[in-house]
Amino acid sequence: MLIQSVGKDLISFKDTAFPIIVNAERRAGNEKSFFHEEIEMKYVLSGTVTTMIDTDMISAEKGDIIFFNPYEVHSNVVIDSQEGSYHLLVIGLDFFGSQCLADIDLRNIFMHNKVRFNNLIKNKRAAAIIKAVVLEMTEQKKYYKSAVKALLQELFIILQREEISAEEGKTSEDERVRMYSSVEPAVQEIRDNYSKKISGDELATLCNMSRYHFCRSFKKIMGMTAVQYQTQCRLKIADILLKNGDKTVSEIAHETGFEDEAYFSRCYKKNKGVSPKTARAILSK
Repeated sequence: MLIQSVGKDLISFKDTAFPIIVNAERRAGNEKSFFHEEIEMKYVLSGTVTTMIDTDMISAEKGDIIFFNPYEVHSNVVIDSQEGSYHLLVIGLDFFGSQCLADIDLRNIFMHNKVRFNNLIKNKRAAAIIKAVVLEMTEQKKYYKSAVKALLQELFIILQREEISAEEGKTSEDERVRMYSSVEPAVQEIRDNYSKKISGDELATLCNMSRYHFCRSFKKIMGMTAVQYQTQCRLKIADILLKNGDKTVSEIAHETGFEDEAYFSRCYKKNKGVSPKTARAILSK
């Protein structure tokens, strides 16, 4: 089972020789931010599943796979009453054992070679394999463990051929990951209340820091100030509302916490290069 906590998440496998957890047909809901060494995948069954991964927001639809590389900070976010369901897979880095071939040695792939896979995967072959793994784990027919290992071997070969991210070289124990837990309460507060005004003093208090120390720490860890981070959250949520909803630009501005439509449009164009109305036409295609 998954044991959620602030910062690092502890994952316990029933069978340490077969370190995999499969939860079929979970409903998407808000959750705390956490990270862990293990690989995690969400195969979207219905609706839309939105996830924050580090400072990026990923919006996945039916048939998509959300892939979490080791030590990526992530959490589900429900926007505008979105409803979505997904299969959840959590896989230990030693899943294939110490005698496996180098090209499927997960610990070597992620920790030594520092490979990172795309967070949003639209790959029909990969999707079919995940569905087959879930079926094997659910039915647990004779030799199901061997079947699951064979399927996942194929999956990670496909991912290495077709889904390696352009962003490589991030170490599993870099300073930002080690320090993340110190500002996690502020990150969570911003994500949960992105539309509200939150002062720097309030965020610093949540993290048990002085405002000066908090501002320096947040920027160092997250790569931007808390105000910039909140603005980015608002704009990413605005993108989803522009694409999936029928709300007016004014309604979206209000819902995402901007003072008025004009200010929202200025911020959006400054960050995205186009107006919200133009973005809606592009995103809706």
